[in-house]
Amino acid sequence: MKLMRVITLAAFALAPALPAAPDVRAQACGVSFVDIEVVDSKGHSVPGATIEIVADAPESYAPSPWPEGGVVLSLGNNPAIKISLREAEEIIELGVPRRRSIDNCGNPLKQVANSTKVARHPGYGHAQEFSVKNFGFCTTELYEIPSLLKVSAPGYVTDYYLGVHLGGCQRSYKIVLTKAGGKSQDRRANT
Repeated sequence: MKLMRVITLAAFALAPALPAAPDVRAQACGVSFVDIEVVDSKGHSVPGATIEIVADAPESYAPSPWPEGGVVLSLGNNPAIKISLREAEEIIELGVPRRRSIDNCGNPLKQVANSTKVARHPGYGHAQEFSVKNFGFCTTELYEIPSLLKVSAPGYVTDYYLGVHLGGCQRSYKIVLTKAGGKSQDRRANT
């Protein structure tokens, strides 16, 4: 056993030095998940909440200036901003076909809370587990295509968010929907 250790140490000592790694950007997460929670003004889960990536935004599209005091989700990496119905309709009318029909784990781009089975991780390396408790999208760190997220529920005002919903590392969105017919309130969402 002692001889084996001596041989191993000698092999490492006499081995040629490995070349230095090229200057590359290290990945922070590779594939991750964005958790989405849809609540009412009192913080209670909204029954029948639906999330859907309805369109990709053209690369040249720029929404109105960053909303001062408006709703911004996930202030860190890959923020999403709440946009008006008019801006959402503009993006949809531009007719840019979605580049994807599923997320990075094979989940649909339209999900109903507590109903659609969603996986949090891709199947390679371990078994995919689909659950109705998961609500959101699998992301790929370097995917940078902006898209339009529609958030709706029966009896509530539909909201739209522009952001890179299928890219970046793990984050959480807490989206507050307003009851239909109620006062519209801009709030910062928790991340």
